[in-house]
Amino acid sequence: MAAERSVQGFVGLLNQGSSAYVNTVVQMLYMTPEFRNAVCRWQYLETCSVRDCRQFGKKNKCNHAETKEKCILYQLQQLFLKLQTVHKVAVDTYGLTRSFGWSNREGALQQHDVSEILRVLLDAVEKKFGFNKDIENLLNLYKGEMKDFVKCLKCGNVSVRADSFRNLPLIIKPHESNITYNNVTDSLNAFIQPEICKGYKQHFCKTCGKKCDTHKELKITKLPYVLTLQLNRFSFDYDTMHRIKINNKMSFPKILDVNFLCGHHPDSLSTVVQDFAVANDSNDDNFLYEAQQCTSNAPYSISDDSGFAIINDSNENITPEIASQECSQISCSNAGCPEDELSEEDLVKAAFKSGKNVYELFSIMVHSGNAFGGHYFAYIKSFTDKKWYCFDDDCVTLATDDDIKNTFGDDKLDSSSISSNAYVLTYRLIDSTRNADFITKDAFPLHLYHQLEECFRSEKECEDWLCKFTLYSIHPTTKDFVQDYFAVHKDMLFKEATKIAYQLLRYNGVVPLEQCRLVTYDDKTNTIKQSFDGQESRRFGQVVGGFRQFYNFNLFLEVRGKNSL
Repeated sequence: MAAERSVQGFVGLLNQGSSAYVNTVVQMLYMTPEFRNAVCRWQYLETCSVRDCRQFGKKNKCNHAETKEKCILYQLQQLFLKLQTVHKVAVDTYGLTRSFGWSNREGALQQHDVSEILRVLLDAVEKKFGFNKDIENLLNLYKGEMKDFVKCLKCGNVSVRADSFRNLPLIIKPHESNITYNNVTDSLNAFIQPEICKGYKQHFCKTCGKKCDTHKELKITKLPYVLTLQLNRFSFDYDTMHRIKINNKMSFPKILDVNFLCGHHPDSLSTVVQDFAVANDSNDDNFLYEAQQCTSNAPYSISDDSGFAIINDSNENITPEIASQECSQISCSNAGCPEDELSEEDLVKAAFKSGKNVYELFSIMVHSGNAFGGHYFAYIKSFTDKKWYCFDDDCVTLATDDDIKNTFGDDKLDSSSISSNAYVLTYRLIDSTRNADFITKDAFPLHLYHQLEECFRSEKECEDWLCKFTLYSIHPTTKDFVQDYFAVHKDMLFKEATKIAYQLLRYNGVVPLEQCRLVTYDDKTNTIKQSFDGQESRRFGQVVGGFRQFYNFNLFLEVRGKNSL
């Protein structure tokens, strides 16, 4: 692989087989300044991290101390260092996935969910390092708080349960309903709407001693700094008994006003919440104050079909239906706004009139495929140059506004269609007192400089596991005979190695990847010796005859005609 970063200045991540879900989450976390900075400041110490152990916090006193190889946070720190400092098109994630306890076969080669891996990663860090104040602050970036109120409609008893969340699941198409929420704001509003629970939805009332009809209501008491929204694109069809993917259109704003989440009743708290505050004043004195502080007199805010925020200037309590009919469309383009539309800066100013809970979209994790499998990649906004980029494994390219809009979904597609839809959205609170810039290399803490040396040493050791060749090809348009240095880790899948060769020779946009294949080549006789058809899903080292310091052949990237496929 050529010793250079991508033309966009970012480093990609190699796919280990079906590990795009890991790559997508890692790039999102890396592109979050506050998260990256906290990981960089953290220092690895080989100490016991088990709270119940007598040796807790002491060095080398018991067998609980994690080695660097098994320490998730250390491996994530190593990976972030590589992404920020190496001069390569892409690096691998083997160290990180091994720290999960996964072998290649058990973890990386199985399809997982991006929301699941984000939860697993943050939970693992919290379990091992939650006692560390810096790490606690890091995890709190993603932590919100809510209270769930349930009022028995028979006896009037009100119970409350406090909970925390790291993401909010948003329904696109409710079960057993003809309703479809076509924008994120409407779905968020539905998330906090009161509900009368009857039939199989009844709750058990301790006072009545049985299940009763109830009034249920959820109140968000604290929003996280980084707000993660998971669009529920997957469901189960009980008629066909098959998993389905919901491809309906759901637009989302780049500037999200969520002041209504903390008090969707403009003038007062709802009846059930007030009942609880009165009946339980001695038990929860602070809640009514917290909820009132969070309650906003903000006008209702929705998104238009283009996916960007609509702000209504009146002080009326407007329903989604009225807002949809009466609000004029206001959209914002990433590349620039027409004269009759608000700029992103103006949208932010307008949203702040509602309150301080205004967020900026910076990551869109996309699922490409159907209900039974697929591929993940992400569109991520750089807080440095304010541009959007597509992070697709080892390939990083500029993204356009149309690319983002194309992830909204399409009402015309059925549940069996293959599609590329937004699946997880990540927003950051707009707050100049908290919004951070990335730590630069010259501002690294001292321990990171030592780790950089170790990182480069491990990179040198990794070189010993690279299968190295000279790569040849005939350019499909210029017909020039080209060659380049080509090195691939022995454990990479052969089809991924083919993709790297394709990108190395810059054939992107020149010829489809499907028309290219790697074959063995004798440069002395100028002849192609052997193809590797049918072995695309095997390890590269296995296909080329094992790992060796020298091979008696080189590789040729052959471009075939469409009719010969």
